[in-house]
Amino acid sequence: MSAENKRVLFVWTDITTTDNFLINFGIASVAGYLSSKGVTCDLIYLKSFPNEREFLDRVRSYNPDMVAFSVFTNQWHFVKRLAGVVKSEMSVPTIAGGIHATMAPQEIMDSKVFDAVCVGEGEYSVYEFLESRAGGKPDPLPAIANLWQMNGSGIVKGDLKPRIKDLDELPYYKVDIFDVNRFLAGCKHEMLWIVGRGCPMGCTYCNLPGINELYGFDKKGTLRRQSPRRVVDELLLALDRWPAIERFLFHDEIFTMFPTWLREFRDIYTKEIGLPFGCQTHVETMSDEVLQIVRDTGGDLLKIGVESGNEWLRREVLDRRMKNEDIIDAFYRAHKLGFQTLAYTMVGFPLETPEMFEDTLSLIRTIEPDEVMGFIYYPYPGTKLYDSAIQMGALSDEWASDTWEKTILHLDTYSKEEIKRDFHRLINLGLEIRARKHLEGHFDFAANMDSAVIVSDDHTTTGVGHFCATYERDCWIFIDGEGSVTWTIDIPENAVLSFDYGMAPETYEQCGDGQIYKVFVDDAELFGVEIDPRNTEADRGHHEVNLDLSDFAGENRRIEFRTEKPAGKDHFNLHGGFGRPRIEIASGTGGRGTGILPVNSASGPGGNLPVNSTDGTSVPHASPASAQILRPEKYHW
Repeated sequence: MSAENKRVLFVWTDITTTDNFLINFGIASVAGYLSSKGVTCDLIYLKSFPNEREFLDRVRSYNPDMVAFSVFTNQWHFVKRLAGVVKSEMSVPTIAGGIHATMAPQEIMDSKVFDAVCVGEGEYSVYEFLESRAGGKPDPLPAIANLWQMNGSGIVKGDLKPRIKDLDELPYYKVDIFDVNRFLAGCKHEMLWIVGRGCPMGCTYCNLPGINELYGFDKKGTLRRQSPRRVVDELLLALDRWPAIERFLFHDEIFTMFPTWLREFRDIYTKEIGLPFGCQTHVETMSDEVLQIVRDTGGDLLKIGVESGNEWLRREVLDRRMKNEDIIDAFYRAHKLGFQTLAYTMVGFPLETPEMFEDTLSLIRTIEPDEVMGFIYYPYPGTKLYDSAIQMGALSDEWASDTWEKTILHLDTYSKEEIKRDFHRLINLGLEIRARKHLEGHFDFAANMDSAVIVSDDHTTTGVGHFCATYERDCWIFIDGEGSVTWTIDIPENAVLSFDYGMAPETYEQCGDGQIYKVFVDDAELFGVEIDPRNTEADRGHHEVNLDLSDFAGENRRIEFRTEKPAGKDHFNLHGGFGRPRIEIASGTGGRGTGILPVNSASGPGGNLPVNSTDGTSVPHASPASAQILRPEKYHW
């Protein structure tokens, strides 16, 4: 019986993983194929765990003929509960797909909440499953390639179908199943895209070598890619559909693998699209020729896996063979060509020690990436390092919904507290480097965290951090709970202290009854405000402040940023944020003008106030013309 005119509801849990809305191209590809066959596809995308009754009502409102869950390992606990709700209350068939389904199908079948699990690529298999259930559950169950199906107390396992060799044979992604405009708003109008599948590398922490082993490793057939013509045609459709797209991010594991493909792509992309883009790459594929091709095509950002700065750990535990000198050289050549760079890093590997992690910090300081993307290592089923963790007795029964909350390993060489501490050290270092490379104002506090004195509930999470991608300034000074961060600096004449304050929109419903922000110079309180964004609309967003410091010019002045708990109010232990605090130099006398101008002193300021450029001059911050410099007494609450 045909599955035409049937309805499939996809469910994707993306709970606590990131503030931004994302796009799952696995769902988009399967939905694209189903749509080409006349199937209506809908999506429930969850950023927080729902009320189960409300979730069930929402599922019923779509009247689906099948409910398909995309499962990541970190989200499996959420998926199992929600699929169980559907299974207990509805007769609709349920199916699980995604990387965790492929790597751990037995675990999913043992949960008894799914009728089928898709192992491997799912476009054809999911449609065939839907078709087989169009007239109800067949008896006996037919074996379907790439599917495990529940059959009473047993399982009907279909054979594994060979990988799709020609990706051009698949219909276009059904990206519009996602809220793309909301995605773009949260990602500074950068559109995520994937042009291929697979990776030939053997990294022990990654799922992809397990998939290669599942299919039988074939280096030539492992990494497949759509043709350049196909990619550009689909990108053109996306640009027509979503004019807000200003750049692309190609999120394939190694975009730079095939120079011949890159040259053909360059010739088409530059003529018909011409937007800047970023991509993921690998040190071993970053030849001068490849880098130049990517740069000529419009590439301006390279995301590069570093993982650890300890060569022994990287070689013997992670199976990544490049040396530190290769990594340093790759970043140097990328920066020389004008690329911005992002370094992927992790902490908390089996056999890692705190001393090895210091090598990671040292390497990051040397290569100076524009951004550090840090993670706490998470053991994924089907990976070699997962098996090693089991053999070592290090794998616990714990789980984490993301890869920066905590480690779920019990390591003899590295305690949980040390791993959490060092993860935050890694993130802070990356953002301090980023701030130093993109300085603002005469003195940029975020770029000088190494000279700050920190007093807080938790030093590990106090420092420089991301606030919200929709905000212009992404290097914020966070203070965990109640605490302070203090610098002792020289304050020049006509100085203005500029900063933003506020909370990320994603925390409005979680932030208790608000937070107090204060700023002191020596013992004088210059600024104080209490905000309650959960209950007060006007307190939402971020708020710009410019404080006149003309009365405090002098040497060795102490500037303190402080957060406090509102008296007698509920307070969750959230970060209070000061957005990119910096010293500016005001025009006119006394610092009371409306413009903020740089100081152009050939020698730079004296004392211990550093300058923010190599030629001894101060770098201006592009403030709005309407920015008002306020006397301190006007900014008390």
